[in-house]
Amino acid sequence: MSNYKSALDRIDRAQTVEELHRVSTGLTRVYDIGQLTEGEYLRLDLKLCDKINLISWSQLRRDYPAIECSA
Repeated sequence: MSNYKSALDRIDRAQTVEELHRVSTGLTRVYDIGQLTEGEYLRLDLKLCDKINLISWSQLRRDYPAIECSA
């Protein structure tokens, strides 16, 4: 499995923001040693940010149901 596909799998398996931050640290290390191209790194970073946002919004909606009513 390529580093890119392995990273995608790690992002998909992560369930918390903390796990995603650990994935992010690993991605940076892999990129810094030249095992990911800049384009791959950017695509992975975008996927990572999207998942962090999704988890964060889900937690906010769960913890503060009034958010849904304020619109």
